[in-house]
Formats: sequence, C-alpha cells, structure tokens
Amino acid sequence: MSTEYVEKMLKDIQVKNIENGDVEVINNSPLEMIGKGRQGAVFRYSDEICIKVYGNKEDCEREHYAMYLGQKSNSFPLLYAAGDNYIVMETIKGVDLREYLQSQPLTEQLSYKLIELLITFKKVGFDRIDHHKRQIYIQRDGNLKVIDVGRTVWRNRVYPYPRKLLNSLGKENKAKFYTT
Repeated sequence: MSTEYVEKMLKDIQVKNIENGDVEVINNSPLEMIGKGRQGAVFRYSDEICIKVYGNKEDCEREHYAMYLGQKSNSFPLLYAAGDNYIVMETIKGVDLREYLQSQPLTEQLSYKLIELLITFKKVGFDRIDHHKRQIYIQRDGNLKVIDVGRTVWRNRVYPYPRKLLNSLGKENKAKFYTT
C-alpha cells in the first residue's frame, strides 16, 4: 500500500465536522464510505484495510496516539499509516456488542471478556477506561476488538467506573454484569 496513492485518493474526499452531529462528507473518490460518526468517516480501501478521514486534525492526532498505545494488544485494529487527517488501519469485522445483545444474552464469559478489555485499556495507558457497546466487536473466535478509541486519551473528564459501557448495556444486562 502506497501512502502517496492513499493521499491522492483522499484529495477527493472532504470531511467537515458538524456541531452535535455526524460529520458531513463529500466523496468524489473511488473509495466506498462504510461508516461515519462525529469525528470522521471510514472508507474501504480493501477487504482488510480501511481509511478513517477526520474533519479535525486534533481528533486524528488523538485517535492515532490511542491506536499507537493499543498496538500492544490484539484488542485494537492494526495501524498501518497515518497522515494529518487520516489513519489507515485494519478493518474490524464481526458483530458489534449492541447488535449481539439484541438477540443473545450477556453471558458470564462475555462479561469477563468485557472486564478484561477494560483492564487492557488501563494497561495500555488510556485515560478513560470505558467504551460504548456499539464500538466493541465480537470476533468469530469470541475475542473482542474495539474501534473509535480517540476519546480514551487526553481527557479532562474521566469517571472512576465504565459509565458509558454500563449505561449502554441496559438495566437487565447491567445487573448480570454486576453479578459476574
């Protein structure tokens, strides 16, 4: 993969931050947009590689740093390259935890894996030891991988417990999680 080729394609993509909303994207490149959120948009480079393009340089720097820290663990996407407003990374496949819990129960084994994931966040050096269930993916082998880790570092406001994860589980699953 050539970063020159990537940067050439990215010249045809504009990503603009929108206050309190998902980014606005103009894509005149051959890359298919496969997702977007508040910080950036993700494009398919190949089946195994994607490119996240940011509307804000600071968001890109923050996520790049967090992903760099996460390379010590197999719970994060592999990092291939980065520029001022983009990161080239492994495409994470699987089912997100939000979707999974709509049809499957939260088991003791999965609860333990979530706890291990939070411990991994601490071990790699994240400031915020938390993540929303929609950003946690269950792999075919049962392991967990996370995306959108930019907000886990350089945080002024942190909580002493995984607030987002617990709130996103809902009452019934939160109760099961607590009994683990």
